[in-house]
Parts: sequence; C-alpha cells; structure tokens
Amino acid sequence: MFRKIFSGESWKAESDEDFASNLVDNGLGVPSVFLLELAKPLNVLASSAFTVLSPVGHLFFDREKWDVVPDFFSDRKRIEDMINSIEKELAAHES
Repeated sequence: MFRKIFSGESWKAESDEDFASNLVDNGLGVPSVFLLELAKPLNVLASSAFTVLSPVGHLFFDREKWDVVPDFFSDRKRIEDMINSIEKELAAHES
C-alpha cells in the first residue's frame, strides 16, 4: 500500500488537495491526520530527523522526493493546510 502511495504517479499531484485525495482513496486518510497532528508540536524534531536520516532515505526513495519532506515538516502552516485538505477529502469521501 505504501509503495502505491509513494509511487511516481501519486507524487505528481498538482496540489495538497490532489495528494490528500490519493491518501484518502488508498485508505490512509485517518492515519495521515493522526501522524500529522502528532508531528505538529514536534515539527522541528521531525524536520531534523528526516534531514539526519536522508542518507538512508536516499537508498529507498528518490532524492528529490525525500528532500521535500524536511521542508514540509519545518513549516507549521503547511502541516495544518495538509491536515485540513485531508479532512476535507475524508468528509467528501464519506458523503
């Protein structure tokens, strides 16, 4: 399932809404919101952890894709926007 989410097709999303839609369609909407809410107070630690783990991450994921992650976690507003996008997609998916 994670391989499908992180495949090239999912990462070609134009916006956060497209990526949120991919997460919800693959059944990862609720776990994603949970993990993002968990990471909000620890965003500096999460960003630093992904930076430190980048040599290992580059072995399993594409470099450009991996290097976007620390930038994402370093911006609290972006995390909140992603949570809102996922919750909006979850509400639309349930209707």
